[in-house]
Amino acid sequence: MTAEKTNPIVTQLAQALGEAPEAIMATNPRWLTLMKEGVVVNLTLRRWRAKVSLSFEDLGLPVTQLERSESNKVMTLGEKFLLPRRYMKRLASIDSAARTNLARHGYKTHWGYFVPVTAYEAFKESNESYIAEYLGLRDEIVENWQSIRVEMVEDYSVEARKAYRRIGKLDVAKMSLAEYANEDRFVDRFVAQALAYMPTPEQFAESFAYETRLEYIPLPSQLAEEQAEAERIRLRSRANRELEAEEALLESAKLQAERAKVYDETAAERERVSSLRAMNDDIVAKARQEKEQLVERFMADVFGQLRSLVFEAVTDVAATIERNRATDGTIRLHPRSVTQLQNLLDKVEQLNFIGDQEITKVLQPVKAVLQQAPGTRNAKEFRQALEDIAIVTRQSLLAVGQDTSRMSRAALPPAAYRADRVRNARQNLGLDEIAPLESQPMQRRKRAQLELTEDVAI
Repeated sequence: MTAEKTNPIVTQLAQALGEAPEAIMATNPRWLTLMKEGVVVNLTLRRWRAKVSLSFEDLGLPVTQLERSESNKVMTLGEKFLLPRRYMKRLASIDSAARTNLARHGYKTHWGYFVPVTAYEAFKESNESYIAEYLGLRDEIVENWQSIRVEMVEDYSVEARKAYRRIGKLDVAKMSLAEYANEDRFVDRFVAQALAYMPTPEQFAESFAYETRLEYIPLPSQLAEEQAEAERIRLRSRANRELEAEEALLESAKLQAERAKVYDETAAERERVSSLRAMNDDIVAKARQEKEQLVERFMADVFGQLRSLVFEAVTDVAATIERNRATDGTIRLHPRSVTQLQNLLDKVEQLNFIGDQEITKVLQPVKAVLQQAPGTRNAKEFRQALEDIAIVTRQSLLAVGQDTSRMSRAALPPAAYRADRVRNARQNLGLDEIAPLESQPMQRRKRAQLELTEDVAI
């Protein structure tokens, strides 16, 4: 692998992990092992959504069929709820929190969220608490189903009377129709139509599911298929050699009469085996290429998300320090920033299952400051260290084609990212022994990855 063809992702990872670039190969057992040091987790939370479409009639708005069909082309009125809003909000909150919990403990990858072994136990414990909360709320709703239905009848009765009176003001002629002649009858019909979509409590309970699917990245199975294919090719080659040996036997004078016919059959079989070998070579080569691209994508996900996490946190804390600067110019580290940085250290330690040495080293100033007593911290020096960390992590992200322009509301000024400033930052953090990559022009990550996998041979 020549220097000019080295993939930036591979090079940067080699630097971070303290290995030679040629050692970080897609087929390297180290990376294949790391990809098995965790599981891909997919969550499925199902339930009856307790929503139906809202209509003009629900609002008491007299609209003709033509007007209704025309309006449906450009707008909808929204939805009406079939459970009290407090339950709807709690269900949505648990759903959102469970997915956020998964994202907090893993890396977003091509296959889903990859939760490394270092974070799996913490994820599992918190995920089980969300399962219990989700299904517990289901049971609470089922237990109170009758009172909930009574509550919905009361609420929809109020809305029905509002709609009836609105129709009376907007379309007086309509009130002569039988269905609008009596308010109570209108209310009863209105409520019945709304609640007709409510299931039984048993059906509601059956609609619930909280599934946590765990699986390994499917790469090992691809390797097994390649090995099996190689074995099939080897066996075919042996069969071909046996055919050639048989052909030699046919040279005897005794079998001359039959030689022409058998030779034709042998040649045809040899051609068939050769075609099979060529076809299988193409299949194996394509599978290997796809596997290498998937491994590279996984490596980039792990590498980039760790640095994105650090970049976001340190730029946010640096901005907080600036906002809290006193009129006399003194600065201090806010208690909330201390908590934020401690959470960052904990999360990086949990997610850094690959042993990324660079990310560990750049966080040393953060760890050192948090170990100091509050009154002894030099906030000014620490502010500079945070800027150094932001510069280094941003440079690393750019080197693998990631766009950092929208990553933080507290980005540093452009002058902070000059080449000389990058060199100084790496030196300040003790990274000067690792040669940095030149930053690529910022571009969308997906495009960058496609270019890398198409143009670079690993």
